Amino acid sequence: MPPGISIRAIDNRKIVSDSPNMALQEVQRGFLFLLESLHQEEQLICFIRCKCRLPPLCDDERIEIRDGKGYFKKKELLKCLISKGELTCSEFLETFRSYRNLYSQFCIAKQSVIQADGLLQDIALTNDRLVDYAELLLEEMEPGPMSDILFCYGVLNSAELLEINSDNLKRRQSAKLLLDKTREQPDKMPVFCHALVKTRCSRAIEYIRNGVNESLPLFRRDSVRCVTFNFRKLIKNLGKCKFRKEFLFQYMRRRGYIDYDTEPKECMTLIKAGIRGRKPGCDCIWEFTRQQDLALLETMFGLLDERKAHPRSKINLSLGIEVLSEKRDFFLEQLEPTPISHILLEEEAFSVDDHDAVNNKKNRREKIEALLDILKNDGSELTFETFIFALHNNIFIMNNLQPGAEIQTADHGSTENEIQVREVGLPQRSEDTETAAELHVIVSIPVEGDEERIRRAVEKLKIDSNFKVEVAQVSHLMVESVDMGSVVLRLVAMTDYASERLLAENGENMKKLVETFLKFSDLKEDMIKGNIKVTVLVPEEEIGSDDQTMASDKEIKVKENWNMLVEELEPSILAKKLLEKGVLNDSDITAINSENTRKGKVECLLNMLPSVKGIDAYAALFESLHELGKTDIVDQIKPSENMHQEAEKVRYGLLSRLKEVIDEIESEFIEETFKQCGFLENPMDKVKSDMSKSRKERALNFLMSIFVNDAYVLAFKNVLDSYKLNPLYELKMPIDESIFSKSPRTTRKRSKGEKLFECEYKVIRKGEEVEDSHMTQEAAYSKMDWESYGLLESKRQPDESKPKRFEPKKRHIKLEPKPRSMHQAQAAVQPKRIFGRSGDDGSKEEWWSVVVALDFGTTYSGYAFWRKDNDPLDITPGKWKTESKEVLESLKTPTSLLLNKENKIIEFGFEAEKIFKELVEDGNDEEYRFFRQFKMLLHDKNSFNMDMLIEDHLHNPIKALDVFSLSIQYLKDECIELFQKKHINVANDEILWILTVPAIWDESAKQFMRKAAEQAEIPSDQLKLALEPEAAAIYVVKGAKTVFGKESVTTVRPGTKIMLADLGGGTADLTVLELNEDKTMKQLHRSFGGAWGGNLINKKIWEIMTDVFGKEVIDEFKKLTADYIDMESNIELRKRDISTGSKLQLQILPSLADLCKTKKGKGYKQLVTESGYTNVKVRTGKLSFEPDLVEEIFDLTFTNLYTNVEKVLHNQNMKGIKDIILVGGFAQADFIVKQFKERFSRYNVIIPTDPVLAVLKGAVMFGQDIDIISSRITAHTYGFDSMRYFTEGIDPRSKKRKIDNTFYCVDVFEKTVAIGDSVDVGKTVKKEVFASSKDMKLMVLNFYQSDKKDPEFVTDDSCKCIGKLSVEMPDLSGGTERSVMVSIKFGETEIEVCGEDKTTGKKQETKLNLLGDTK
Repeated sequence: MPPGISIRAIDNRKIVSDSPNMALQEVQRGFLFLLESLHQEEQLICFIRCKCRLPPLCDDERIEIRDGKGYFKKKELLKCLISKGELTCSEFLETFRSYRNLYSQFCIAKQSVIQADGLLQDIALTNDRLVDYAELLLEEMEPGPMSDILFCYGVLNSAELLEINSDNLKRRQSAKLLLDKTREQPDKMPVFCHALVKTRCSRAIEYIRNGVNESLPLFRRDSVRCVTFNFRKLIKNLGKCKFRKEFLFQYMRRRGYIDYDTEPKECMTLIKAGIRGRKPGCDCIWEFTRQQDLALLETMFGLLDERKAHPRSKINLSLGIEVLSEKRDFFLEQLEPTPISHILLEEEAFSVDDHDAVNNKKNRREKIEALLDILKNDGSELTFETFIFALHNNIFIMNNLQPGAEIQTADHGSTENEIQVREVGLPQRSEDTETAAELHVIVSIPVEGDEERIRRAVEKLKIDSNFKVEVAQVSHLMVESVDMGSVVLRLVAMTDYASERLLAENGENMKKLVETFLKFSDLKEDMIKGNIKVTVLVPEEEIGSDDQTMASDKEIKVKENWNMLVEELEPSILAKKLLEKGVLNDSDITAINSENTRKGKVECLLNMLPSVKGIDAYAALFESLHELGKTDIVDQIKPSENMHQEAEKVRYGLLSRLKEVIDEIESEFIEETFKQCGFLENPMDKVKSDMSKSRKERALNFLMSIFVNDAYVLAFKNVLDSYKLNPLYELKMPIDESIFSKSPRTTRKRSKGEKLFECEYKVIRKGEEVEDSHMTQEAAYSKMDWESYGLLESKRQPDESKPKRFEPKKRHIKLEPKPRSMHQAQAAVQPKRIFGRSGDDGSKEEWWSVVVALDFGTTYSGYAFWRKDNDPLDITPGKWKTESKEVLESLKTPTSLLLNKENKIIEFGFEAEKIFKELVEDGNDEEYRFFRQFKMLLHDKNSFNMDMLIEDHLHNPIKALDVFSLSIQYLKDECIELFQKKHINVANDEILWILTVPAIWDESAKQFMRKAAEQAEIPSDQLKLALEPEAAAIYVVKGAKTVFGKESVTTVRPGTKIMLADLGGGTADLTVLELNEDKTMKQLHRSFGGAWGGNLINKKIWEIMTDVFGKEVIDEFKKLTADYIDMESNIELRKRDISTGSKLQLQILPSLADLCKTKKGKGYKQLVTESGYTNVKVRTGKLSFEPDLVEEIFDLTFTNLYTNVEKVLHNQNMKGIKDIILVGGFAQADFIVKQFKERFSRYNVIIPTDPVLAVLKGAVMFGQDIDIISSRITAHTYGFDSMRYFTEGIDPRSKKRKIDNTFYCVDVFEKTVAIGDSVDVGKTVKKEVFASSKDMKLMVLNFYQSDKKDPEFVTDDSCKCIGKLSVEMPDLSGGTERSVMVSIKFGETEIEVCGEDKTTGKKQETKLNLLGDTK
């Protein structure tokens, strides 16, 4: 056949131009073959990339293409080749011919296209009939794969192909462009039909084959009844797709059933227009539905035929105009007008005009009034019967309409007397409590009196929606439960600052809460006896939907944009993309392709995503769409970075108008929000299940379920927008909107049930005197019942067999002080230093003979020492025998202490745990006291005193100071014993002791450790505290090697900035330091961190084991202390050694297996199988956590750590940091190292070869050079109370005092140094303070600290008294001109102050007391 001739495929001849000499057309004809097979010869791909001037393939790309996964990359490559033109295509074919096997296949495929083989001949579609199927084709076609086929067969050229696949076009626009190009070439229609079949446009093919009229049912006479009866179903189905609504609008407009030009926003308007037009109008809707959704039409007639065959049953309840008037208020409160008016229209009790009269009103109450008026004016029995039918599913309303039923009305009293509520005592506060949402706030109100009355009040409050609404509006807290004892309100924080809001305003908000409680409970304020206790804690269970796991933000955004995605996505190419990414598998692709419509395929694909395991399916979806050029879709469905701020603003708005919001909520709102959030398969099931409750109660419960998630809140906002109710979430009163840009909703990972804050409030009635706040705090402490902490008598029966006895460990070494002359003994001796910088008098700088560091850790402890004659890096750590066969010796030992009943040391460390296990097995442990991992007590406490208690394994209390002191004493004695073994002769007063403490600890915790060390007989002037991350930094800078080679990390030059992270068992402790020119270091950022240590992994593992085996099994297992310790030790060892991609396996102890049978009646294997954890297995007697679960555990545990590191690194003042150094026991974990390197890839992540000993050895080096840290960032603002002359109009009158005829302003905070200031170590600040009266003989200065930069008065909430200084002023001759020079020395671990009477020269020195004891 001559070149250039084309005829139809139904004549079984060629359909594309035959131009064999044109290389470009050859490549075009083989386009589909090359798309599928080009990867078989990698050199061809490299050739094309070279010609297209693209970079060579990287290894990952090469592997991907070799495996056939680079479909989309091949497609872009071929398009690029074709765009280069004839010459490049000719060169490609010349190269291609050398690959004979593949080239021969290419020629066969090319010839098949030329001959038009395989084109279908049973689809009689002509250009004239294409218009009849245009709307159907626009809905069903996938322009991407369709255009590829049409391009291959020559229907489209390369420019047209690019135009159709442009990123700027919507799917429907691309499909329309493709149709237009096809219409221009009528002879190519068979190719078009072939493309429809190849792209699986099944529904379109079926319609074309059978013909439109042949495939649709005949018209029925009852179209009006059908459309009216299925009013809600049509709204639901036609509203899913805006293009379908648009098409219906054009369809009805062309036929003259509507006469307006603008498309209405709601499809309900179009359906009502059809019903108004009676049969012609409903026939129009029927005809449209026949063509667009045959299944819907069949369902509609099925429902109508079912109703005709089985009319609705009559409900045995009479209702008339009289009842309507009598219960009008009840109806206004409870009815939902939208669904009721829909049903009344469907049942033909309402006309379209009646329906409009109701639904054109603005708010719910107005709609109800309109509805009731229509019912009243109609008055017919049939209409009222239909009204009852519309209500019959609402159990609450039907019960209240029964004869004799009494409708409960709200009758709330008011508080007769005025009250005030003041905070008393010192609150125990977590520093991030105020920014935490979803917390539980427990308010215990001590009510005394008539028990029955109190019980009735509690029962009333439990079900009183008005009470719950008012509490929420006042406090931003939702009432979860009300219980006896006396009365306990369990509240849930619904906004970030709800907890702080309740406890702020000097008790004003607490007062409102108490008044609300009294108002709705009908109890009197004089029944409140004692202080109201407020506790903020982490909930035991997650708040939210109780019947399914909460959807992620990404999933909710997809659900929210579901209709748009169903309209826009091309399922075949998206499925192929997700297959390449491992999200879908071959069986998933088969399931998607089995769907009959394009939309069905898209919905099938999207519904698969939530069940994908081991990969973030939604992130892969966003990435795939982005790679396919659908960035506009990604921008629309991807959660906003500011989502939390937007949601928090909506929360505040909703809560400010909560009563209005609840008054508006209908079931439709709930259903649509749930549907967007992906709560349930059928959202109405959730709504119907609550119909036994009042509308207000359902609305309140609904709000509680959505408030916990940002995406849920924004979904509800969208629903309100769709009903034009956006004023409901607008802020009622102006507010500082900067709070919405502050901290995230969840600030750190918390343990379930963890207590975060506790305080007490006192109710002060009118006429009572308000006590001074300082006196109130002292009174609160004086009333504490310390007797309740007495030792508990053991209830165990002694074993008849003779128990083992363990005697206190005896030490045979006692070091005597070095003899001194009488003069030296009487003189004050300055501590000796090593490597110190020159001071005022260099002669005082001497060498300590030995430096000993004691590293007292949460999980493990140890010691190390250095002798002055040795090299500074020659540091000797202590060694401990273990019970492990794998590791015989360890450089650290568990922080476990065993005492006898007389509180004498039996053992410490490995040996303590070994002996304790034996005691437990023999039943003799009641004679002893065992403590482990107790250091975290100092992190969890916000205030300390000398009498603070700690409990042993039997919950018998002992002074915490004694436990810490005995442990330090043991480490000290072990070290001294090692001196004797090594024949090291050293006098006691020639040892400098260094005790490590976390830098993030409060000053009082550090002083507590000093007190414990002094009680362990370590002299105060021979003791220094070393901050753990600083010590580790010293070790690194002074010559530690890294795991990356033999090079030292000391490439650190002056000006180098490093971040040091000490990742221990209990805490993560971080600091940022810079090296100075003189080799000292200065701190650049306040030490930061938290309880984010490795023990959180243990806690998470125990939580999973609790889920698997049951709480009762694990609780009982933990009582088997010996086995529990074994399991804990096993977890500790395994978690440190595990590498990425590995399983975590734990031996299932026989006692645990037995408990599963006795408590659950099932074997542990069965419990694991039934647990629902697909990634927890049983392997040869071991519990195996699969790699994906292990990774999830590590990710969840350390999210807060990574977030805080990121935050500090982004601080403007931290620019220049290049190295992040990881030390501590958990720095060895492969997972942690990998995460740090991935998250902070711009930085050098460095791990010393012995990260476990970094702090210990660094502490010794700190002892060698005490002045190596030149400056620190202050953690608080410090100052003392003073007075100044009173200034009228400026100073508050409450601070005005008259002394010697002079008015002073008292309680002034005289600042000496501010929080965040960089203070040189040893810096002395001097302040001159004058006598305020002529006869002052003693000046008393109280010192304070504050977390605010500029506190004004020492009575401010942020101020805390930390000590006082008294200076005698016996000489009165100078009157008020006399003064005291106050010197405050900062930078050390203690603050030293000195006061000098300038008249007499007499000095008084003290160290500020941070422990709260007044002894």
